[in-house]
Amino acid sequence: MLRLTSTSSVLFALTAVCGLQAAEKESSLDQALALEEAMQLAIKSAEPSLACILVTRDKKEYGAPSDEPGVLGDFQPKSSGERKLDLADPEYVPESYGSGVVINAREHLILTNYHVVRAAVKIYVRLAQTGKGSETVEKGSYANIFAADPRSDLAVLKLLEHNLSLKEIRTGDGNNLKKGQFVVALAYPFAVGFRDGSPSASWGIISNIRRPVVAGLKEVERSKFTLAQFGRLIQVDARLNLGCSGGALINLKGEMIGITNSLAALTGVETPGGFALPFDDNIRAIVDVLKRGEEVEYGFLGVSMAPGAKRGEAYQIEHVIPNSPASAAGLEEGLYIISINGVRIHDSNELFFNIAILTAGSDAKIEVASTPDGPTEVRTARLAKSYVGGPAIASKRPDARKYAGLRVDYTSVLIQMLRERNVPYNGQIPRGVVIRDVVSQSPAAQALLQPDKIVTRVNGDDVNLPKEFYAAMDKARKNGKQVTLDVMSLGGQPDRIKLELP
Repeated sequence: MLRLTSTSSVLFALTAVCGLQAAEKESSLDQALALEEAMQLAIKSAEPSLACILVTRDKKEYGAPSDEPGVLGDFQPKSSGERKLDLADPEYVPESYGSGVVINAREHLILTNYHVVRAAVKIYVRLAQTGKGSETVEKGSYANIFAADPRSDLAVLKLLEHNLSLKEIRTGDGNNLKKGQFVVALAYPFAVGFRDGSPSASWGIISNIRRPVVAGLKEVERSKFTLAQFGRLIQVDARLNLGCSGGALINLKGEMIGITNSLAALTGVETPGGFALPFDDNIRAIVDVLKRGEEVEYGFLGVSMAPGAKRGEAYQIEHVIPNSPASAAGLEEGLYIISINGVRIHDSNELFFNIAILTAGSDAKIEVASTPDGPTEVRTARLAKSYVGGPAIASKRPDARKYAGLRVDYTSVLIQMLRERNVPYNGQIPRGVVIRDVVSQSPAAQALLQPDKIVTRVNGDDVNLPKEFYAAMDKARKNGKQVTLDVMSLGGQPDRIKLELP
């Protein structure tokens, strides 16, 4: 009897264990299916907002774009019925391509990476098709570059066809990303889907955040590098190949939290994962500027860190450029910069990024101390403008024709540009504004004014900011048709130039 009871107990225990294992297995499967469903719903929600960007840079076949930067126009066949060069033709295989995201449906604006459309002659944007079978409707349009910024490696395209129903992507919180967070990348690897506008999906987790690619440099030497290279990257184990630049990194809610970039990690090594720029408040602010068609004007302080200095408790100033914002704020060699607007600073990369995102003309609260852990005080610096290597494109900028054919910029840009051109100049930032553009056949062109010349006065009034120059020119127009400018070369003496205003 005892033996039978023991056997029954064992059988009962085994049955209970098996039942528990089956329940646990079923529970695990339910959880896996729930995750699978969440991903499918996220993809379904975001997929209609993705676009494939088809690009040609062939000036010989397509002709050079217009003199107005970013205006590329529609396809104009050389002969009747010709389509072999038409990027809208699904049978045409593009020489270059990338991905994009609808960020403003009403204005028909598409966000992508700058390097995807750099030096483009024609751009065609193909969106996801709608319908099924014979009822499928192809959606796409040629596009102009509405605004582009080499430093953030971002560009906004504006579709020429406005009779399109677009779905704007929802954006999520890119500020508080965590390692291990599930993400899905939507993009067009190797142009797969460029004919039907159907992006590919790749999922994984965030492997790391704030990944730097380059070592610290002086503030005046950063024009060739993008923000992505200074500790702003998300590293993901979702695979991102060529063509994925400009795609969307989404969370399980279908919200964009990053912009995929297949060229971000300039390591020259094939990697199993990829990188993306987080869509945080800083990048969102840059995108907002580009959505307005304006140029992003990054802040410039005018300091450098001691050569070979390593990451520490603070940023020690090795040199202050005379007449720079740093100099005007009373910053000196040997002081430590503890924080900028309350954000702790440890090295040159952190200083560069936190100064740049404040933009030119804004105030920076600089917390300084004589030692990294000593008593601190706060100095306020009105930032100048950082030079950005490569052509920036902005649809909305001051109309040079209103100002005798002149468009001007901060003189802080000039000394950084000279450094990039290896032109020796160790002096102070000059007073005035630097001529950036001169319209051909304008009064300024007829007076032989050239870019890089410096305007110090307008009708005897000092001008040290672009807005001061334009305000002085508007004032001169109200008072008459002629204006007198004090113009000089760097390090030279000013000449007085009289111009007729339109």
